[in-house]
Amino acid sequence: MRERRAETAMHAERSFRLPRGYVEILEPLRAAIGPDALRLDTTVERVQWQPGAVTVHTTDRKTFSARKLIVTLPLPILQQNLVTFEPALVEKTPALRGLRMGAVIKLGLHFDDAFWWTDDRKRLGFLQAPGQTFAAYWTTYPVLAPVLFAWCAGPIAEKLARLKDEDILQHALGELSKMFKQRVGARLRAWHLHNWQTDPLAGGAYSYVAAGGDRSQRALARPIGGTLFFAGEATDWSGQHSTVYGALMSGERAAREVLHRAQAVGVHDEKVARALAALGDEPGAVQHLQVKRDGLLGHGDLPGDLADGAWLIAHEGEDAAAVGVGQRAQGEGKVLGGGGGHAL
Repeated sequence: MRERRAETAMHAERSFRLPRGYVEILEPLRAAIGPDALRLDTTVERVQWQPGAVTVHTTDRKTFSARKLIVTLPLPILQQNLVTFEPALVEKTPALRGLRMGAVIKLGLHFDDAFWWTDDRKRLGFLQAPGQTFAAYWTTYPVLAPVLFAWCAGPIAEKLARLKDEDILQHALGELSKMFKQRVGARLRAWHLHNWQTDPLAGGAYSYVAAGGDRSQRALARPIGGTLFFAGEATDWSGQHSTVYGALMSGERAAREVLHRAQAVGVHDEKVARALAALGDEPGAVQHLQVKRDGLLGHGDLPGDLADGAWLIAHEGEDAAAVGVGQRAQGEGKVLGGGGGHAL
C-alpha cells in the first residue's frame, strides 16, 4: 500500500529520461559541496566510533575523522559485515534480517541501426517479453539512437549472474533474434553489462522487505548515539525504496537529522553526546524526560558532570527520530533545529 500511495503521489505513470544519464543528477550535488569534498576510488574497511567521534579507515591506510557519519553502504555490505564497525551495530541486526537485496542484470546494446523502429512502431519505447530470460527492453525514445537496454530481475537474474558476461550477452542476442526474426548479433557494435550481484561494492541492485519485516526500513534508518546516521534506498519507508528518488530523499532526510542535531547541541556537544548515548535515540524513548533545576533526569542515570544547564527536546511523529539538545532559557524551553518537536 505504501508503494502504491508513493507512486500515485509522484505520478509514477509518467516517464522521464536523462539524456546524459544519472551524472546529470550527481554533478549539481557535487558542485554544491566543492571539488575536493568527494573522494573517489576510496574503499572503506573499518569504522571506529563512539558518541561524538568517528574515524573511518580505508584499504589504502588513510583515515578520516568527524563528529558524525552518514552511512550509505548497500544493504549486503551491512548484512555481511564487509565494513567492520567498532563497536558493532548490534542495534541494526533485526532490521538487516528483515530486508533483502534483489538481483538485477542490465545490458546495454549498441547496434548499427535502430531496427526496432518501423513504420508501425515509430514511437516504441518499451518491450515486454514474458517467459524470456530478459523480460523487458527499453529503447531511447524520444531520443532516436540505436541503443537498446535489456533487463532481467529476480530468481532468473540470480541464476544468470553466475554466468560469464559473454554468455549473458548471447542469451539476450538469441532472444532478440527470435523476437525480430533476424540475426541481430551481426549488427552489434558495442555492449556493456551491469551485473550488480558480482560487484563487491554493491552485492545486488534493489532492496525489498522480507516477510515480517514491515518495520525494518524505519529501524535501519534510525540514528545511533547521535553519531551514526543512515541513508540509502533501503532506509526509505515511504514506499520509494528500490528507486533513485528514494535514495535521494533518504540522503536529504539523514542530512536534516544531522543538521537538527548539530544546531540543537551547540556548545554542549561533547557532554550531550554522552547524555544521548545514555538515554538512547529510539523515537519516543526520551518523551518523558524531565528538567529539574539545572540537571537532566530521564531513562537511566546520567553522570553528574552533565548537569550543567542543558535540557533535551524530543521530536514527535514518525518522521523525526532525532533528539536535540539546547540551553534552558529562563525556565522555558525553546525548540532548536526546526519544528515537529517540543521542549521538556
